[in-house]
Amino acid sequence: MSLFKLFQKGCLLPIRAYLLCFFIFLFVLCIFSQVQADVPDMMINTDGTTQIHNEEQIWVSPIDSNVVMIVWRDFRLGYRRVGLGVSYDEGHTWSDSLLSGGIYTYYSDPCISGDRLGSFYPLTMNYFGYGYSDFSVWKTTNNGASWAGPFYALNNPNSGYLEDKEFLAIDRTGGTYDSNMYVAWARFPNPTRIMLVRSTTGGVTWGDTLIVGSPEDVGGWDAGQFAFPFVDALGNVYVIWASTCEIGGNYYRCQRMVKSTDGGQTFTDPEVIFVNHYVSEAPGGIDIYNSVCMDVDITNGPYRGNIYFTVPDGVEDGPYYHSDILFMKSTDGGASWTPPIRVNDDPLGKEVFQFHQWITVNQKGAIIILFYDQRNDPPLYRKFDAYIAFSFDGGETFTTNYRVSDVSSDPALALPEEKGKDYTKPTNQPFMSTPIPVTSKAGLLGEYIGVVAYKDQVHCVWTDTRDGNQNVYYSNFGIPLLRPRLFLPEDGSYQLTFFPTFKWSACGYFDEITYDLQISTDSTFATIDFEYANIDTNIFTIPDSLPRCNVYHWRVKAFDEVGHESDWPECSFRFNVFHCIRGDVNGDGVTNSADVVYLINYLFIDGPAPVPYLEAGDTNCDGVVSTTDIVYLINYLFIGGPPPGC
Repeated sequence: MSLFKLFQKGCLLPIRAYLLCFFIFLFVLCIFSQVQADVPDMMINTDGTTQIHNEEQIWVSPIDSNVVMIVWRDFRLGYRRVGLGVSYDEGHTWSDSLLSGGIYTYYSDPCISGDRLGSFYPLTMNYFGYGYSDFSVWKTTNNGASWAGPFYALNNPNSGYLEDKEFLAIDRTGGTYDSNMYVAWARFPNPTRIMLVRSTTGGVTWGDTLIVGSPEDVGGWDAGQFAFPFVDALGNVYVIWASTCEIGGNYYRCQRMVKSTDGGQTFTDPEVIFVNHYVSEAPGGIDIYNSVCMDVDITNGPYRGNIYFTVPDGVEDGPYYHSDILFMKSTDGGASWTPPIRVNDDPLGKEVFQFHQWITVNQKGAIIILFYDQRNDPPLYRKFDAYIAFSFDGGETFTTNYRVSDVSSDPALALPEEKGKDYTKPTNQPFMSTPIPVTSKAGLLGEYIGVVAYKDQVHCVWTDTRDGNQNVYYSNFGIPLLRPRLFLPEDGSYQLTFFPTFKWSACGYFDEITYDLQISTDSTFATIDFEYANIDTNIFTIPDSLPRCNVYHWRVKAFDEVGHESDWPECSFRFNVFHCIRGDVNGDGVTNSADVVYLINYLFIDGPAPVPYLEAGDTNCDGVVSTTDIVYLINYLFIGGPPPGC
């Protein structure tokens, strides 16, 4: 029905009033659109000094996505403090200040988290030196309009200890232990203990401390460092930390874990879940700590309960030894773990390091991993960027990596007094008794960065040196539709099947994404031999038989439900199809007595092997080529026995 007819029927306001309402609507829509727009790289700290700012963490309110908070280690006064940034418009504008009120002079090692009701909890180390340290907790229930605290987690002044590198986990499951808070850390002096304390009162009061890892667990060595707590979908509490393991008389870095099923009151004995290929430093003098970051899927989606593990790990790559970000998952509450897979997608064969990863799981079950990456600075690969990767299939595949920072950072600008610091090439050697060397300011770039998401809007924070010194940089964006990352058939592989299975990264949620697969004997895809459209999965076995003895190229493009499409991958994958016919041992296309002679020659007088693959001579399909295959082939050819094949 036209607007004129609606007006005649008295269903609309007079035209002048209608136009006024219409323009008001457009204005509101414009403002709303501005708030929802992505935020490019921006500096958060406004102190204007050249002092250090690093070790960022970030949280977004689960009930009001406009409210975002960041904490970081801040030296603007010339010594360790902690900065707090607050945004009320989804990251478009910020105000920043220093946290205050502690009983000691110095703050460090900040983190921030929140409960499912929208309260924010910054947590910091507060100390004056050995014997004078505690953990300060602030709390706001009204998005920072007012603050309570700081409250103290330990209440043990002059204890003789140094409480170091704490992290915070909050139960957001809605279950028995909902809103419980858990802090894990390392207690010095040596030998260290891995400690935990919990609060059941929203951080206002804290219980007794527990030792969850001790030197006795590791043959008298220090219990470890970088303790990381997390809570699974059932409310079980875990702590994992970087430790030391003895293997064959040598000591190696590894990751140990304990678990509590009673809300953090008691824990299992520590067990090793991963042994690191040790790496301590990236080009530019950047310290790497082999520390993990974990998260859990607590959504009601298909991957609920999955535990996700990430760690930087050394990799031997021809003449190079560098670090990758590795990922594992557990689907059974930490009882078992999948083999590690590589998150970063840069090509092998170059000395490129990835490190300082952080992981989060959004409300739809997508896994999001932010990390530093040096791939954009050949040939030395010293400058670094913030990169991100996503998984939409519960950690089975990770997307093509997405560059977050729009300017590379030079580590030579991170600390003026350390410009030109030499880089020590790492090797996969046993870890001995020498502790990790650290500077007076705890590493060139600190020890971690931060990422969090509200549904598909991702908020990232990292240390950036584009301005000539270390500053806190932030960006947010909607999860992009990235080009598929190809996995199987592997590039350069040989296929024995007529019907290969293709696997690529899931580029979005399965109910929102489809894919087109193209296969061609032409590397430019000027002609397409096989094409399959509207595939609703990222693992697909083609229904058509591929002709043998061809070299094929394949690629995939993704489409979402609103009409966007990804690019094709930058490089297609190539694979070879040389199907063997069991019994056609000499590869001439027929099975006859010549194949019997060929097989006898191979087995008894050192003749050539069956072609194109050894499997062609396994006529009875028992997995080996032997005299029984000769008998089987003779029976088939001369006395009507069964044909070769499986």
